[in-house]
Parts: sequence; C-alpha cells; structure tokens
Amino acid sequence: MTLSWQFLFFPFALRLGITLHAAKKYWGAVYAAEWCLTISLAILLAQPQWSAILVASALSIPVALVAERYYQGAQWRRLLIQAAAIVACALINMLVVGSHSDSLSFVGLVSITAGLMLVPSCYLIWNYLFQSTWRPLTSNLIHQPIEFHYKPILLFIALFAVSISLQVGLPDELRRFAPFCLAIPIILLAFRYGWQVLC
Repeated sequence: MTLSWQFLFFPFALRLGITLHAAKKYWGAVYAAEWCLTISLAILLAQPQWSAILVASALSIPVALVAERYYQGAQWRRLLIQAAAIVACALINMLVVGSHSDSLSFVGLVSITAGLMLVPSCYLIWNYLFQSTWRPLTSNLIHQPIEFHYKPILLFIALFAVSISLQVGLPDELRRFAPFCLAIPIILLAFRYGWQVLC
C-alpha cells in the first residue's frame, strides 16, 4: 500500500478545522503551510502522489467557502455543517487521491476518521477560548445541590454501546481504526455538555 493516507490523515483534517474557525484573511497562510508540509513529506518519503494531494487540497477550497458561509448558529447546526464538509472533502480525496492508493474505501475511511477526530476538536478549542463566558469560581458553588438527570445518562450509555459495537464489528483490515470509534461519542458529548458554564 502506498502512503497516501499519511498525507490525508493529519494535514487535511487540521486545515479544514482551522479554516472553519479562522477569518478568511488567514486562509492563505493555512493553505500555504499545508502545501509546504505536503511537499516536504513527499520529498522526505519519496512519494510520487504529492501532486494529487495538492490538487485535492485546492479542490477543497470551495467546500470550505460554502461551509464557512453557513457555519453559524447553534452547535447542532455547526456539527451538521462540519459533517457535510468532512464528507465532501473525503469524496474529493477519494476521487483525486484514490487512484494512487490500493483501496479507494481506505482513502475515504482515513479522511472521515481524521475529520471526525480533528475538526470537532478545533471547534471545541475555538468555542472554549473565544465563545465561552468566563465566570470566576466562588464558594457559592459548594451550596448548590447536585442534580442527576437520567436523559443524559441514557444518552451516554447508548452512544458508548454503539461505539463498542462498531469496534467489535469492524472487519480485520480496519481493526487499526477501532480506537477512533471511541472518540465519536466523546466528541458528540463534548459538543452537548463539554463547555457549558455552570449556572
């Protein structure tokens, strides 16, 4: 198997996550950094498919522009836009880079896995640093009663059960991606509960 997936796993997903959460004036620097990294890795690893990687990266610019235009509002709307952008970039990678790989589905799986790991992580960091209302912790928190809500607990159990069933049901050739299935419920739960400020 060629090493196309190494190019697709980290730079593509990180670039998509950064462009969705950065102003357009910084996009040139983000794409230039990705292209320099891609060319450097291609030279270092002696991989001939670097030109296809650069073409796929350039073709993803319209996807980022469309996603950025609608990337506003509630968290679930942002999550859906992220999912659509990840799938669109994965399809571009499959079409452009897939011819340089032994498995077309493997290119798509690597692209989607990287997107699911890094794009929501970029959102969570951006939301935590730039969107959260910071309140000082006081001694009044000690006197607030702890309330357990059953709906979130059932949601946790269901998501982790689905994650475990995905990990167990993966075919042998995809076993190395089993741990990434565990990240999906963690990211979804972080979207819902992770950065909320205690009232």
